[in-house]
Amino acid sequence: MKSELATICDELARKLTGAVHRIEGRIFFKIGEAGYSVIGKLEERPVIIDLEAYGEVLIRIDCNTTYMFQILPNTFFSRFDFLLRQRVFVGEQDFDNKFVVHSNYSQKITEWLMNTEIRASIASLAPFIHLMFKKGLLRYRSKFNVDEPDRAKIINKIEILDTIAASLESLH
Repeated sequence: MKSELATICDELARKLTGAVHRIEGRIFFKIGEAGYSVIGKLEERPVIIDLEAYGEVLIRIDCNTTYMFQILPNTFFSRFDFLLRQRVFVGEQDFDNKFVVHSNYSQKITEWLMNTEIRASIASLAPFIHLMFKKGLLRYRSKFNVDEPDRAKIINKIEILDTIAASLESLH
């Protein structure tokens, strides 16, 4: 009998096109010690999804832009980290009082973060560990219930991240 994670990976693979690894026409999942990975494309945008057996999902989506930012839940540790990084990064604190933003702080990113649709999209991804854009990848890490994972939520988050990536690319 297939594990629940393997079943979710099957469904995610059907959502994505052009899977990177194929064996005799079937999609091949890279099975690691900690979970499953699905590699494919969502509307021509490369996507990698890692479902870890300990209850974390990491979604990486290609995004062609030079901006760098990291959005973290607004906790004591993220605010402290923000203050430590202040010398290196300029950032915006208390984004919707729920998140802390570290960025290379261009005016375009500031305006982009003020867009109500973007704010709503980011808020709909919560709760998350981090949402980061760096070196051409939009990275999202979150926890999920290993015993009862919600496939629809994971797929919905991928679609939201795709929308955010497209919006970031349009800033150029």
